[in-house]
Amino acid sequence: MYGELAAASFLRAEGCVILRRNWRPVRGGELDIVCREGECLVFVEVKTRTGNGYGGARRAVNARKRALIRRGAAEWLRLLPEPVNSRYDVVEVLYREGMPPEFRHIRGAFGAKDLPAS
Repeated sequence: MYGELAAASFLRAEGCVILRRNWRPVRGGELDIVCREGECLVFVEVKTRTGNGYGGARRAVNARKRALIRRGAAEWLRLLPEPVNSRYDVVEVLYREGMPPEFRHIRGAFGAKDLPAS
């Protein structure tokens, strides 16, 4: 939860407009953050870490998680009156003791099917 709040603040500072946090549609799926960057609707998965021991954020968004995010995004898009450009991002929030959080924003982290090669 703290990571999502920090990520939302980070995205706001980067010029994004936050539309919703922690959206769980009735038909399934989950979206940590939905925001707009310019004319693009962005579905953001937030990964919070306290160290590097678990691998990078991109690796943490496995096939099951991507499916949940896609399902949530499909539900969000279904509610819109007309099609819009959209993408899937990942924001990694890294907390280290005694230091401010570090952020890594991976724009277009994955698409309709699979993660791109690292």
